[in-house]
This record gives sequence, structure tokens and C-alpha cells, in this order.
Amino acid sequence: MTKFSVEEVSPIERRIKVEVEPEAVSAELKRAYKQLNSRVRIPGFRPGKVPQRILEARFRDQVETEVIQQLVEHSYGETVEKSPELMPVSVPRVTNEELKVGEPFRYQAYVEVMPKVEPKDYEGIEIKKPRTEVPESEVDAEIERLREATSELLPIEGRDVAEEGDYAVVDFEGAVEGKAVPGGKGEDATLQIAEGEFTEGKVKALAGAKVGEPREVEYTFPKEHRPAELAGKTAQFKMTIKALKTRKLPELNDELAKNVGAGETLEEMRKQVREHLESSTKAQAEQQVREQIIRGLIERNPLEVPNAMVERAADRMVGNMIERLSAQGIDPRRMRIDFERMRESVREPALTEVKRSLLVEAVAEKEKLEPTEVDLDAKVKQLSEALKTPEDKIRGMLSSPEASRGIRAQIREEKTLAFLEAKAKIVES
Repeated sequence: MTKFSVEEVSPIERRIKVEVEPEAVSAELKRAYKQLNSRVRIPGFRPGKVPQRILEARFRDQVETEVIQQLVEHSYGETVEKSPELMPVSVPRVTNEELKVGEPFRYQAYVEVMPKVEPKDYEGIEIKKPRTEVPESEVDAEIERLREATSELLPIEGRDVAEEGDYAVVDFEGAVEGKAVPGGKGEDATLQIAEGEFTEGKVKALAGAKVGEPREVEYTFPKEHRPAELAGKTAQFKMTIKALKTRKLPELNDELAKNVGAGETLEEMRKQVREHLESSTKAQAEQQVREQIIRGLIERNPLEVPNAMVERAADRMVGNMIERLSAQGIDPRRMRIDFERMRESVREPALTEVKRSLLVEAVAEKEKLEPTEVDLDAKVKQLSEALKTPEDKIRGMLSSPEASRGIRAQIREEKTLAFLEAKAKIVES
């Protein structure tokens, strides 16, 4: 029988002392040597007939390492199974005594555990309600953006000197400290001659340059630029303007509304633009309120969290970033990404995410907030409308145990945040 005891090292770490009985040690050693005997080939002995003393002389260290691994794996699993309150969240860090025949095998396992969270002071969190009204000026600006999106670039005639506001078709080649910039060479690229970042397609320094005339332009990459080896460095770009163009905006009329798919008339387009902006502004306001609630909840409930949980959250965030790049057709392997730096950049958000998850779950538990069938029906209807998919198909997609658990957890979190918002204290912006 395996004996064990659990000691608290900290709120998030336990030391498990384990003692495996001598009989189990002998049985595992016997099994290991028998298995080894069946597969090794030693001159002078038939397969499976090698005396154990010969095997011990040649393979003792290897066998004992394997036996220790098996004993730890089995007894640790048994210990966790018998201690449901333990809830480990990390791989155990093991230190063990020497393995001796006829004696108990002892080891200690240090493991991070799920912290016990007792949420407090979660009512009355102060939040500032963001604005949700959309002024006419924002509707006008969005319509202008639609005009720009459907505009044309037409050749400039009668002038070959670039002016601010023009668009230039250029060939360019960049170098940093005499070495070519990765991805820093292009032909027939269209750049706007305006204030802004070169990486956003804007180069004010080309103002005054003539078509066909080479010009050298300096550009300092932002400190947060990726790949990291270019961050903060100044590059020299040789640029040659091949043609100048101007942007022609479409008329602000019913035809524009039809072209952008926003109704049949200018009035209908304006209405749709306003509805879209109002919906977007409302969603942003709700997100800002949630962020304030989470920030207040974390500030009121200092919490030590296991490093293993933070590392897993950081891994998920990095994975999501890479997936987004791939979805945009960008091969992350060609970007020379500094993954260590990327992981470091998400570590603080990952820590906040783990604290958020633990605290929201704890509040839900304390307030007994659970998804009801009414909640599930409402969520199915919401997803059906958002995805433009029949409700019965949505239910089918959520029928697997994993999907069902996921959607229930999402609803529970939404109900908890709504509860906290209802109990929050609104202050003037």
C-alpha cells in the first residue's frame, strides 16, 4: 500500500511525500528485469535465460531509472486520485531517495495547485459608462471612408514633380547598416506622399521628387516593429518614382449607395451606416465596461496564481496570434519572429486572463449563477442570427459534450459579468 502526506508550501503549491511499500518495489524491479531479459542479446546466453546478476551488472542504472519512473507515475496518480481536493495544475517536480531492494521507496513531489478563491468586495465596483451616442460627424466620416474605398487612382497629367497628397508608383530597395532589409525591396508599389509611417504606405519625404529621379529616404522603424531585429533601427531606402496619381472620389449620391451595397439611396446608406456605427459603439462600450469590472475585481481581490496556468494562457495567446497571421496568408516561419519576445509581450495579459477566469468563476460559484434552459435557447437564437444559420443546426453544433460545456461556461461568465455590472457603482465620466 502506498503511503502519502500532503503539505502546504504556499497557497498555490503542495509538497507530497510518498512512500511505496517494499513489495511493490520488488515486483516492479522483477517485471523490469524480466522484460529486459526477453529483449537483450548477450553472447553465451539464450534469449530470456540471462542470469539477473549479469543484467544487474550491465543495466542496473538503466533499469532503476525506468523503475523509479514507473513507481512515481503510478503512485503519484494514485495519490491524486485519493485526494480530490488537491487539484494539481502542473507537472510534478520530483526529488527521490535511492532505490533499494527490500526497502520502501520514498520521494517528494512538488506541484502547483488550483488556488482556493474566496471573492470579496465584488459589489459596488466603480465604472464609468462610456458614451454610446453616435454624432453626425462620425456618420459623415464613415461615409467619406466608403467613398475613399471605392475611389479611383488616376494618372496626373501635365506635372512630373510629386506634391503632398499625391500617390506615387515607386520601385524601392532598403538597407540597414549596409545589409538588405528583409522584405524591403519592391516594384510598382503605390505610396501616398503624406505624413505617416512607411510601413503604412506613406512617405512625405518624396514631396518634390521628379518622376524617374532616384531619391534616398531615411526611415526609422518603430520600437515595437516585427521582426525585432529591425525595431528602432534606421534604414536607407532608394526610391524611384515611376508615375504620379491622384485619387478621384465618387460622387455622394444614390449610385454610391448601390456600389457599396448599402441600400438603393443615399438616405438608406446613411441609415445603414448609422445603425452599423451604433451597434459597433454599443459593443465597444460593453467591452470597456467589462474591462473596468474585471480590473476592479482584480484590484479588490489580490490573488497569487500558479505559473503553469499563466504559461498555458500565454501559449494560447501566442498560438492565436500565429493563427491570425496564417489566416491573412502570412507564413510566420518567414517572418523571423522572436517567439521568446512574443511570449514575454503576452505574459502580463496572460496573468490578467488567469486572474479574471478564477475570480469570475468564484463569483459565479458563490452567487450560484448557472445557465438555464432559457439562457441556452437565447444563446442559440443569438448565434443563429449572427451566423445566419438555422437554430436546429446551431443546436447540432453544440450537441457534443465538449461544445456543450464550452457554451455553458460562456453563458455562465456572461451572467456573472452582467450580475457584477448590475451591482456596480456608476460614476461620471
